[in-house]
Amino acid sequence: MAPLHEKRLWRTIGRIERWSVADARSKNDKEVPMSSSDTPQPPAPDKGQLKAALKPFKKRLKLPCLDGQTRIGVGPLSGGRASSIVGITPPDQFPEEVWEELVRQGRLKSAGSGQYSLIQQ
Repeated sequence: MAPLHEKRLWRTIGRIERWSVADARSKNDKEVPMSSSDTPQPPAPDKGQLKAALKPFKKRLKLPCLDGQTRIGVGPLSGGRASSIVGITPPDQFPEEVWEELVRQGRLKSAGSGQYSLIQQ
């Protein structure tokens, strides 16, 4: 086993090497501002992808709503209570553009902080 001071020396050398590499990268990378016309726009999600994304979103929203409505403590003869779930984080199998397109179409509502809610129809 190496003495403690030798381990510290190798750790310090490793840090210096990482810093020098990072410094060299920052000097070589010259950021050129791109205009909005230069940035490539991602293709709009197709209709099938939007439909496929909405199905797991509805399922994911349904479970917490049902769980909230059937809490213990509600009278056995009452009809339960309304769910207080406002929005959920959408499934991460689909890109953010899909959810934004569904909001733009009026099928979902943005609840803030990356969460969305279903619009009541």
